[in-house]
Amino acid sequence: MKMDLHAGKITPAALSYLLKGGGALDPSAHGKRLHWLATDSSWLNLIAVREIPPFTAILQHVQTHEVDWRAWYDAETPESTTIPSGYDERLSPFQRLLLIR
Repeated sequence: MKMDLHAGKITPAALSYLLKGGGALDPSAHGKRLHWLATDSSWLNLIAVREIPPFTAILQHVQTHEVDWRAWYDAETPESTTIPSGYDERLSPFQRLLLIR
């Protein structure tokens, strides 16, 4: 990963998110989580990943296409399930990892 970071394939923000997720965020500062997300940490990770392109609009996609996203979130193997809202086609393997995190 260090080589990818130096080559510009991975941004410092993406690496930081992979390591920390949204754990440092205050849940009360980001509204009520979607009822179907299992934990506050899942909600905070969704909030935090928006700082990384191509995820800037992910919260809107999740809210607009909630049924599709919930099915993906609840899938036994989301890593091998098609990601909704066209994300499946445009994410690199590393970006898929960030989303699954």
